[in-house]
Amino acid sequence: MKHKPKAFPVTSRLQHEVLSLPMYAELEQEQLDYVITAIQEFFKR
Repeated sequence: MKHKPKAFPVTSRLQHEVLSLPMYAELEQEQLDYVITAIQEFFKR
């Protein structure tokens, strides 16, 4: 899709501010550990 950023100003702004985490009952412990580690590593920077 080739939309111009100004066509969706709210979406353009929110893409830099929103973090979507995987959350659902079927997540396995290994998957949870992976997400937790990734977040911890990000904030160590």
